[in-house]
Amino acid sequence: MDGYKTATEALIAKMESDHKAHLARIVAYAEKEHTFVCGELAKVVAERDELKSLCSSLYEALKELHALVIGECPSLLDEDSGGDARLCMEIEDALKKARGEQ
Repeated sequence: MDGYKTATEALIAKMESDHKAHLARIVAYAEKEHTFVCGELAKVVAERDELKSLCSSLYEALKELHALVIGECPSLLDEDSGGDARLCMEIEDALKKARGEQ
């Protein structure tokens, strides 16, 4: 009976050891993946911030150009004067959309 108890204890100890080792591998893998995902997320956030900055710059440039054309040469966007009213509407719609009005 004593041999059975010793063998059982040894088996339990081996199973616990194997279990701890397996858990350690899982934790190490999870930490590595977490680090990778965090790095990728940081890249996405940086790219998003760059795009937001670019969009903001383009919005301001388009707004100024539109105002300049309307003020200095409105016939470019006036269909009755041979201009392109459709383009004027597209610019105005894009500016409204960028401001969140649509």
